[in-house]
Amino acid sequence: MSALKTHIAKVATGTALSFEEAREAFDIIMSGDATPGQIGGFL
Repeated sequence: MSALKTHIAKVATGTALSFEEAREAFDIIMSGDATPGQIGGFL
């Protein structure tokens, strides 16, 4: 499972991301490596 999918799954359960996890997720999104569906799921 990709790192972003792992973070999306964690957020979906209501669990807060750590600072490093949030940074990694936004790095993936801002680099253009995330699909529109992944971005929507994360937000």
